[in-house]
Amino acid sequence: MYFLLRKSNLILYFACVLCFQSIAQNRNVALDLHEQAKMYYYQQDTKQAIIYAVKAISKDSTFAEPYILLANIYQDKNDFEAAMLAYRKGLELDPAKFSKAFLTLAEIELNADLFSLAIDHANQFLARDELSKMDKQKAQLLIASAEFCQKALLHPLSFQKNKLKYLSNGSDEYINGISLDGKKILFTQKKKLRTDSEGRSFYSEQIFEAELFGDSLGSMKLFELPPEMMNRVGAASLSIDGRYLFFTSCHQAQSGSNCDLYGLSLLSKDKKVFNLGRNINSQEWESQPCFSADGKTMFFASKREGGYGGSDIWISRLNKEGSFGRPINLGSEINTSKDEMAPFIHADTRTLYFSSKGHPGMGGFDLFVSQKKENGQWTPVKNLGYPLNTAADEINMIIAPDGENAYLSAKEDDFDLYHFVMDNNKPAAVSYIKGIVVDSKNATPLFARIELIDLSNEEPFAYAQSYARNGFFTIPLPLNQSFVFNVHKDGYLFYSERFDVNDYAHQSDTLKIKLQAIQLNAKVVLNNILFDIDKFDLLPQSKVELHILINFLANNPTLKIEIGGHTDNVGSPEYNLILSEKRAKSVYNYLLSNGINIEQLSFKGYGESVSIESNETEEGRASNRRTECKIIGLN
Repeated sequence: MYFLLRKSNLILYFACVLCFQSIAQNRNVALDLHEQAKMYYYQQDTKQAIIYAVKAISKDSTFAEPYILLANIYQDKNDFEAAMLAYRKGLELDPAKFSKAFLTLAEIELNADLFSLAIDHANQFLARDELSKMDKQKAQLLIASAEFCQKALLHPLSFQKNKLKYLSNGSDEYINGISLDGKKILFTQKKKLRTDSEGRSFYSEQIFEAELFGDSLGSMKLFELPPEMMNRVGAASLSIDGRYLFFTSCHQAQSGSNCDLYGLSLLSKDKKVFNLGRNINSQEWESQPCFSADGKTMFFASKREGGYGGSDIWISRLNKEGSFGRPINLGSEINTSKDEMAPFIHADTRTLYFSSKGHPGMGGFDLFVSQKKENGQWTPVKNLGYPLNTAADEINMIIAPDGENAYLSAKEDDFDLYHFVMDNNKPAAVSYIKGIVVDSKNATPLFARIELIDLSNEEPFAYAQSYARNGFFTIPLPLNQSFVFNVHKDGYLFYSERFDVNDYAHQSDTLKIKLQAIQLNAKVVLNNILFDIDKFDLLPQSKVELHILINFLANNPTLKIEIGGHTDNVGSPEYNLILSEKRAKSVYNYLLSNGINIEQLSFKGYGESVSIESNETEEGRASNRRTECKIIGLN
């Protein structure tokens, strides 16, 4: 019996040995076939590579390598369904050796809308030891995007996107900006010119302005540029007053093989183009400028050093000398290790729209929004949702000052322009005022600086300049806010007026501002110096106007002024005279306490003796209750 058992064990042993030998022989043959498959793959003979990889699998179906090779081949051929099957089989056989392929498989599954599988395989990749920071971020973004897509597809936005009607002829159009009145848009058109014998394509890019008629474009105007730039320009931005066009141009003498940002003065006779300078332009790629409606900040995309990777969004602020300062990266709240592009800052000056591949989204470039907080930081980035964003690229988006009408560039066959009405993620609505600045005596148009000061924080909100040739200016006005409107020009008294913007939300009339030349007895009413009834203590709202006056006196140190106090006729003349003098003295004391030389100042109370309106109406009495600044000495 013992002998029989030993004999049986020997038979089993030899059978196992023969089996293992057969398996080993099959694996060796499979290895040889796999090496031949790789050789053909490297030689780009994919047909033979597939044949030998399949032969390797037929010899040893437990061999993972040829499955992974097949997956690579099918992925190269854009046969993603076959690639997924091959990756899954190879990873099932040897998950440890090919663990990095879990991330590649997850990417393909994400693009195929297999979100749960993508999340599972990305998590299996994250379970590996010693992941690089870049690979870890890539997997985490993939999981976040898959989870976002699952929710977005279940809860799509309800909106209608209409393609604008215009002559395209297979070209690409990229939206750039919109006028304050919402009647004109700015866009770049890219046309294919030819393809050479080596398969390289050549394009022309030009900048157009067009009028909006519902969902149609008309009166398309080509911006004339120097011949060397005419067909080599990219994204552009108009200053809100229409004085300057800012744009991208590549392969110029100053920019070398990269792209720089340039400006064009639209009012100059010679239409001279100027480079925006070293602060904005680096040795790397700069593009897609957007000049803020407040006239203070340039937003742009750049691949310069000091960013987070790829293309980042940067800002450069305009200084008092009229040049752009050193740029500042918008930080990790906005920028990622991937590309962020096409910034658009709404006319409310705090709502930023941009495109990105680095935040969770639907795939390709998606559109996002963030808002600047009171402390200057940006709120967490928000994806604008599906179907505004799709698996294709959505690159540029702009919103009209009304906060309702939006325009974007999206790709179907080509990049085309679309219009839709905002429902979610809207900016604050913004109106605007048009004005003319002239000399008070002869009505000559004047070049002057206009400053809009926010009364809620006493900070400048926006800047503008009037045209020298006609005195015209345009300036944005966010609704439901109060501002002081300050106009100043060397050699003239300043103009200051308070605006409660609800009163001007839809006003189209042109404001006419008459500046008085500095001369003896010239005077200006300080409309925003305020007191309580029958009191002479300055109200806090007076501070903005007082500092406008302080700056005026500091810039004109040889002037001597009189602060004059005036009242209506309510009360006795004696009481009104005393009250007006006390009010004038309050202003006088404030100026002294803020560094103004006592030799420049005097004060006087006039009571009710110098009326400028009838005291028979409340409006007239309000005009008579005033503080004036009068020039009483020039040197």
